[in-house]
Amino acid sequence: MASWKFKPPKCPGCKRSLFAVWENEYLTYSFDRKTGRYSGDLTDMEILCPYCQYHITREPFPEGACNYQAKVSDASEQNNLSRARTN
Repeated sequence: MASWKFKPPKCPGCKRSLFAVWENEYLTYSFDRKTGRYSGDLTDMEILCPYCQYHITREPFPEGACNYQAKVSDASEQNNLSRARTN
């Protein structure tokens, strides 16, 4: 049986592991008369479950999916403890 060191969070809607998510970022672009260019500011973000399209809140992803860091899974931690005891 393979052991995973990290596990993704589960979807609050369908309870499946989120091995993938859809993230949409919404920016507001304002025209700058001095430079002649638009500059964008992130105004909102939504993260969706690809399985059930549940709108995931920022709870597991406060800074977006690309900045998420999973915690070490319990099974991996138990394997490390048991290896340490046998050595």
